[in-house]
Amino acid sequence: MELPMVVSMSFGRRSLSLALAAGLVTLACAAPAAAAPSPKARVTVAAVVQGLVQADTSKEARDEVVAYLSGLVEGFAAAERARLAAGEKPFLCQDISGSLSAQELIAAFQKAAPDTATWTQTEAAPVIVDHLVEKYGCH
Repeated sequence: MELPMVVSMSFGRRSLSLALAAGLVTLACAAPAAAAPSPKARVTVAAVVQGLVQADTSKEARDEVVAYLSGLVEGFAAAERARLAAGEKPFLCQDISGSLSAQELIAAFQKAAPDTATWTQTEAAPVIVDHLVEKYGCH
């Protein structure tokens, strides 16, 4: 399954924050206890993987995981633009438009946390951001 990455910023910072928060809260609240948020109330790898697996059969799961990933990517893109505006070196040297597949995300999670038993405690966002930097970064 290919998940769209929405990176255009057609709305203000407040809307972006709300979209990101809504995606995090929605995905975290929809996940059962086995894929609950981390102790810091952040979305876990287990919750994202569960959403990715269910996305093929559940429109609600697909919408939630797409909202979470879109918000995360948009937030990262906004932070990258702010870094550039401040004269800092970029993390990315390629445009992050395109798509992320469920398979590549799960592979990134397996690389970052090989023991799937830890996925209920492993925060997803840093792993996804690291994957974006690896895929689109300045090499």
